[in-house]
Amino acid sequence: MSGFSKEVLRQKREECHNRCSLLHLEVNVLEGHHALPKALGGSNNPHNCIMLAGYGAYCAYGLEVPDVHEENDRKAFDQRLFLHPDTLEYVTIDKMPQDCFKTDKEKAIERLERKSKKKKNKKR
Repeated sequence: MSGFSKEVLRQKREECHNRCSLLHLEVNVLEGHHALPKALGGSNNPHNCIMLAGYGAYCAYGLEVPDVHEENDRKAFDQRLFLHPDTLEYVTIDKMPQDCFKTDKEKAIERLERKSKKKKNKKR
């Protein structure tokens, strides 16, 4: 379950014409991607939803396409790079719009920085 309401997903599918926002291909598996993942303080606001090809997706030509959703989740968690919902460019968390955050943006960034420091200290 993505966390986005059925209405948000329907609206986003219509807006992108059932096409992956990055591949620009119509695909059979289109998933709502949290530009800022919920686990990192992201919201279910429609602005935080980007439609991406998911696992097992095929384009209209019958060709398999990459799991762009999973690739972008990995980028967010491993590299702390996020797809900006307006530009579809990879940005750091401080460049993400406020409405992509579940709570106050500055507090969420501070929390994430504290978690990162704790993780680094455990590795030592």
